[in-house]
Amino acid sequence: MTQFDERDDNLDPQLEDLAGYALDALSPAERIRVENLLAESEAARSELEELLEGASALGMSVPPRDPPAGLRDRLLNAAESTPQETPAAPVMLTATPTINARRSVLSRLAYASSGTALAASIAVAVFFGFQMARLGNDMESLKQQVEDDQAVIRQLEGQMATTTVQTVQHEAEVSRLAQVNDALKSAMRDQRWLTYVTQNHQWQVPEWFAGGPNAPTASGMLAVNRSSNDAALFVNDLQPAPPGHTYKLWLVRGLSWTPVTTFDVSEAGQARVDFEIPGGSVFDYSRATVTLEPLSVGSSETPAGDEVLKSSSQ
Repeated sequence: MTQFDERDDNLDPQLEDLAGYALDALSPAERIRVENLLAESEAARSELEELLEGASALGMSVPPRDPPAGLRDRLLNAAESTPQETPAAPVMLTATPTINARRSVLSRLAYASSGTALAASIAVAVFFGFQMARLGNDMESLKQQVEDDQAVIRQLEGQMATTTVQTVQHEAEVSRLAQVNDALKSAMRDQRWLTYVTQNHQWQVPEWFAGGPNAPTASGMLAVNRSSNDAALFVNDLQPAPPGHTYKLWLVRGLSWTPVTTFDVSEAGQARVDFEIPGGSVFDYSRATVTLEPLSVGSSETPAGDEVLKSSSQ
């Protein structure tokens, strides 16, 4: 039999049931559990053999002895003389080797149980310590990943904002170019029409316009049909009317002002305005002029705004 302090650290925690199995003091479920352990563990089988040796020694530790002479007669006489009293329990005589053997089994069991519990506690502490360290590392990694992702998101947002601004600017540029293109097309049509007017003897140009103080670079021309009241006003380099305003053409006879038509100009500063001469011939008037009128004035009979184009004959 091995010494008390020799034990296999790899034994199953069910080792504590081996002593009860050796003494036949287990329940059926416990016996099945121990038998399964014995079938799987060589160390458990070795341990059981040692415990069985100790259990067998319990019966052999006390030598057989004959009862004292006259013990039977004394017991019978005592029973007859005191029938009402409960006979005292027989004294069990156990030798010191038996007690030591049982204590050895129990001590071995306690040592094995405490060693197993201590090993389990250490294993649990090491396991949870490792898991906590690993969890801490994972959290740091996740934190860094979140910070990196946020940096990428901020960078993408900045790029999107820049792209949005560029898109808006591009759309505005495209719109402006489209307006300029339309104005150029219109100017080309007007130029062709103006060429036709100047080359056709049915049309003449009685008035040329120059820019006033508020539009020094502007210019214009008034063309009329000799055989009808049809007329056309051509304007160049005149800024579009500001919000709440419009341009108005006037024909002047003495102190009398006749409003003819209102118009606006393109982004390129050009306009062609077709109209009919009111009251007959354009030669019935002394001059023509263009003013910038506020829309709030309505159909006023005299100019309320500044003169921007005036007849060169003035």
